Amino acid sequence: MPASREEKIDEILAFVMRNRESHASRTVCKEMLGLYYAPLAGETREQLAERLSSADEEQLDYCYYLIK
Repeated sequence: MPASREEKIDEILAFVMRNRESHASRTVCKEMLGLYYAPLAGETREQLAERLSSADEEQLDYCYYLIK
């Protein structure tokens, strides 16, 4: 069963925080924040969560696919 929108966002955030230096994490940050080398702490993490929440379905699915 496909993950819900909220589950996708949670999984993306968890993956990015666990694997900060991976190409997938950096690509997610580039897609959502415009920064390939984003410092993933406090405010940046909140900004990423906010951008994922407001992303269209295609963009969110792309980021989810990257981490899977």
